[in-house]
Amino acid sequence: MHPSYGNQYGVEKDPLAHVLMKQSIVSAYSVIETLGFKINASQQEPSKLEDGNWNPKVFNDLNGRLSSGGINIDETLTWMQRGPSTRIHKKKAPPKGKYVSWARGTVRDSSIPIQDAINYVSFLRSKIGAHASHTLVKGITMIDVSNAQHTARMLLMSALRYW
Repeated sequence: MHPSYGNQYGVEKDPLAHVLMKQSIVSAYSVIETLGFKINASQQEPSKLEDGNWNPKVFNDLNGRLSSGGINIDETLTWMQRGPSTRIHKKKAPPKGKYVSWARGTVRDSSIPIQDAINYVSFLRSKIGAHASHTLVKGITMIDVSNAQHTARMLLMSALRYW
């Protein structure tokens, strides 16, 4: 996944690859759920408000569970964004953060709060992995999978006190 000389992963056309990547995202989110860090939101209490800010009730609930689970709520992680925007990104933009030092051109990796990473993985799981529209699935990339897995790995390792 090195931004300069690693493999370049674009949108997959192979339906088998779509199935494998969807399952990988669902599995990553299952780790988040098992740890107790899922987003507790609903239509009545969405995770984000119309202005794009977190719903304080949902955000405070998540932060309480993260803290109780041994997670530093001020933790950030690198969220990879590479290549052109996909159908998925046009449906819901990836979390915004502070660009990392190597970000340039089509490499738009950024450092984002862990809460935003969990929220976006929840979106990927719900709208791509578990209840996918055929159109959105055609926009899935290995970058989406890697971001979901990195989020789950960071939470698991932090909960186990290895991070």
